[in-house]
Amino acid sequence: MSDTTGGSVTTAGGKSPVARAWAIVIGLGVLHGFGMGTIMSGAGNFVVPITTELGFLPSELVLWTTFFGVFAAVAQLTYVGKLWLKFDARILLTVMFLITMVAYALMGSYSAPWQWWISGAVVGLAGGTYFTVSKQMICPNWFANKSGTAIGVAQFIGLAIAAAFSPIQAMIIANIGWRLAYPLLAVICCVFVLPFCLFVIKFSPEQLNMKPVGWKPGEGETETGTSDAPGVPARKAFFTVIFVVLFLCAGLNALGGGFKTLYGTAANFWGYDAMFAATMISLASLGAAIMNPIMGFVIDKLGPYKGGYVCCAFMILSCCCFVFFNSMPMAILFAVFILEAQSPLLATAIPLATRKAFGPRDYPKIFARVAVGMSFIGAFSSPIVAVIFETTGSFDGSFLMLAVIAVLIILGLTYVMIARKKLVWENPDGTEADQSLKDAA
Repeated sequence: MSDTTGGSVTTAGGKSPVARAWAIVIGLGVLHGFGMGTIMSGAGNFVVPITTELGFLPSELVLWTTFFGVFAAVAQLTYVGKLWLKFDARILLTVMFLITMVAYALMGSYSAPWQWWISGAVVGLAGGTYFTVSKQMICPNWFANKSGTAIGVAQFIGLAIAAAFSPIQAMIIANIGWRLAYPLLAVICCVFVLPFCLFVIKFSPEQLNMKPVGWKPGEGETETGTSDAPGVPARKAFFTVIFVVLFLCAGLNALGGGFKTLYGTAANFWGYDAMFAATMISLASLGAAIMNPIMGFVIDKLGPYKGGYVCCAFMILSCCCFVFFNSMPMAILFAVFILEAQSPLLATAIPLATRKAFGPRDYPKIFARVAVGMSFIGAFSSPIVAVIFETTGSFDGSFLMLAVIAVLIILGLTYVMIARKKLVWENPDGTEADQSLKDAA
């Protein structure tokens, strides 16, 4: 039997879900920082020493990140959602994390670009299970009305770890060489991540006889995968216009992520020196870390649709600064910072908009397919931005494209917000769910 205190449900043993829920948020942040952060964000630390020693082009080496994106999309398209509903999160995250770390460690033994490409594919197939979806799968189960803030805090922790660990990663490479650095970094990541995967992270509070933080009696089931959670069945959701719109919103936003890798080129084009370019890159990392929890809170207050509008407004303002005020250093730095509203739009607003539209019932399956847009379309972001620059001789076209993307996302979220009212949520037995559950979602 359970009781409630201040709207926070406790188990019969008197345990509140609050401490465990926030411990899980920390664990998801650590998983993000030492998983995706180390592998993807720190990949640039290896380019110069590897290409210098082995003699092939940087473009040949970094192509493995494209293989990662494509195969992560394949994983999300085919089996990711099913695995989250079928297996215990501890087992799933532990096994997939270990696979990615083995593939990462083996890079230290390679001598040809195609070998990195194979590892990239393996990292995509395994990492696609948790890199861009674990926070979005788990946090809404543990927080009835603060899941946006929780995702934002997890993002902040992960980005902070990645930023702090990158110079350590570079130091390790400089001291012991890139070949030994790969396996050593893999071991370090395992030491930090595996305790959280094995002993802390749980898919839902129901597994511990708890309710989500902030849940109140009479609100119905809000947890994904619970026995009586309502929602639109995945087999029906995939054939709705709403799903297509959310898929495109995720993909288009990810398409704008390529600007960050070309900040150095842009700074040089605008007449700034290498130090200013480095400042832009550092500020982008800081902006992403700060914008995620702030916008997560805003999304909780306004909802994922209107919260998404705010993110898009920041993106449009940033593009205006880049295009019209690129001769002003402070305007450029301001634009770099607020452009990071892209991150919570992709990590928080769109996932929660998906859950709000289709319900918790098959959310893992549905969101995994939405995330395909992030992985697949996002994999071609940097090349597209580079081609626009090379073709037009200016970055203005790229930033105008991003502003148009932001407007299209606003229109897309508006459509989803209106059209979701016509969706029919179902109970697990196939009967129509209480309309009030959808209205309160």
